[in-house]
Amino acid sequence: MRDKKSLWLLFFSLIALLPGAAYGLERDPYMRRTLTGRVYLDYEKVETRQGTYTDKFDKFQQTYNLDTKGFLYARNALIYSLSGSFINTDSTQNSVKTGTKNTQYNFETTALPLSAIPLTFFTNHDENRATTTNGGSTSDAYGIDWFARIRSLPATKVHAEKRDRVSDQRETIDTIYKLSMKKKIGPTNNDLLYDTITTDNTNAGTRNSQTTVNFTNDTVISKSTEVHAGYTENVNVAENGQKSTLNGVSINLASTPSSDFSQKHRYTFYGNSTSISNQEGHNYDGTMSYAFSPVTSASASALYQKNTTDSSSSQFESENGNVSGSFATAVTRTIGFSQALSYAENKANIVAGTNQGNMTSRKTTTSNTSLTYRRKFKLALLTGNYGIHYTQDQTSDANSRGGTGMGQNARVGLADINFNRHVGFNANSAYSKTDTVIGGNIHETTYSYGGNAFNKTFKQYFGATASYNYLLIRSWLNTLNKETENIDYHVDTSYIKNTKVGFAMHEENSNSITTGSTSTSTKDFTLNHKRPLFGGNLGADFSYNIVDNVYRGGTSGTTITTVKLNYSRMILKGNFGVDALYTAHDYVYNTGGYGTTDKRYTARYSKALFRRVLWRTAGERTETERDDALIFSKKTSIENALVYQLRAWGFSAEHRYAVTSNESHVDLTETRIFFRVERSFGMFL
Repeated sequence: MRDKKSLWLLFFSLIALLPGAAYGLERDPYMRRTLTGRVYLDYEKVETRQGTYTDKFDKFQQTYNLDTKGFLYARNALIYSLSGSFINTDSTQNSVKTGTKNTQYNFETTALPLSAIPLTFFTNHDENRATTTNGGSTSDAYGIDWFARIRSLPATKVHAEKRDRVSDQRETIDTIYKLSMKKKIGPTNNDLLYDTITTDNTNAGTRNSQTTVNFTNDTVISKSTEVHAGYTENVNVAENGQKSTLNGVSINLASTPSSDFSQKHRYTFYGNSTSISNQEGHNYDGTMSYAFSPVTSASASALYQKNTTDSSSSQFESENGNVSGSFATAVTRTIGFSQALSYAENKANIVAGTNQGNMTSRKTTTSNTSLTYRRKFKLALLTGNYGIHYTQDQTSDANSRGGTGMGQNARVGLADINFNRHVGFNANSAYSKTDTVIGGNIHETTYSYGGNAFNKTFKQYFGATASYNYLLIRSWLNTLNKETENIDYHVDTSYIKNTKVGFAMHEENSNSITTGSTSTSTKDFTLNHKRPLFGGNLGADFSYNIVDNVYRGGTSGTTITTVKLNYSRMILKGNFGVDALYTAHDYVYNTGGYGTTDKRYTARYSKALFRRVLWRTAGERTETERDDALIFSKKTSIENALVYQLRAWGFSAEHRYAVTSNESHVDLTETRIFFRVERSFGMFL
């Protein structure tokens, strides 16, 4: 008997110690015991002067980081990771001293890390304290993670954690439990997640809790059919004892048994229950399509929704349904026919409470018939379509009258018109008309036509396009009548070496009773040039933009001119660059106008000194002003930085000086100095 028990114990031990799938890393950081650390010492001083006002700020910050990881006894027995940091900051703002301290550490250890049942324990601590006051906060957490990857059982993960957060006036304790399980059974994949968190406020004596359950199932019935099912539930209990429950179910089916037939179906349910109301919703939608032949196909779809809201004072429910079908076929090689039908019904009813029995319903039937034509001629591709649609609307709402409506639409287009080998053309024209009878004659008619042209030859040198579009809307309401005209031109060329030139123009004219006649014109001219110069690279960009608006009662316009230059090259084994940017805005409107200019000049240089020292310097000048000289701003800044690296030691220094003047005629001066010393190390233990 004892031998049998020993054999069973040995059998389960072997199963538990089987290696887990994909747990090891290609580069294992725990193969060696390591110790790494880094120290930062930062000093910053900022002084700002404006007139008689002076603001001084000093800060000294110490940062210490330490990290060690490795294994005990053996790599597959026990691994650990321990890291910690300490930050001490002392600052002075105009003789007012403040100080803060931050202490952090994280510890994690895993037993049997390479087995099928690794167990991890973790804890962390984060503390923030103000040294000049009594304020501060502390956060502590500890917990375990346990994995089980036994092949014959579900892959299981258990997480348990407790967090304690303490501030000056409040202490909060969170208790967290999580369970996740995954298992593939035959053609199905199953996932289960359970999550609960409880929050206790010890000062107020209150407790909140939230529990979540999610379950999903994916089943591959065949190569062409899949089913997805899911369930979720979320329960919240608030401090005042109120409870809310949200749950939902979803089922999806997707099947393509053949290249001719496919279908998709989805059903969802949701419920939301609180202490004062209950809500439920059902939703189904599905589609099916079948190709009878390469030129004939049909499809059908259905949608159903039902929602119920129940409270102590009323009960309301709504119901929506829609079914539709379509059929399309090619009558000949050039003529196509399609027919679509749809029926929709919507209901809303107050079952209990105020206005009980006040039910409204709407039924809508729609039919669309369309003929298409497509034929390729020697000179162009001719396309066209003609359609008729019919709508019948019935409603029980006294405030909304139903009726019937009919409409028709037609469109003719010519594409790739090929009567000229240098220029290509496209053209189109469309017409639509809709009439609806709802106690009167309500109608709308739309006309549109347009075309565009483009070059087909010499595209390697330039491109040119031009288009024109016209739209006219005639409605039973004169206020909805509208006439719009759009004209566009665009030309660009890169024929000149290293240079690209572009011009674009857009003009839109519209007319309606509401807005009157309006016109907008936009013109853009761009020039880009790049070339090598004096051992470096020169870039130049120029753009000129004009926008003119004419509307009822006045005009307005904007002109923007932008010039940008940049140059870079190597000087004395260092990188040198300069930039210049000029932007001018001119605004014109009925009562006058004004202009603004922006200028920016930048110079930068970086160079390695003595092989180990990197020097960076930069200067910048910006100017912004209006032509009336009432508003302006001018700023000049100089920056220098030195970085020195000596093995594990790093030294850096930065200096910045900036002067800003504006219409107040009182200069603002800012001086910043920053120093850093850092030391890093690493070793094997």
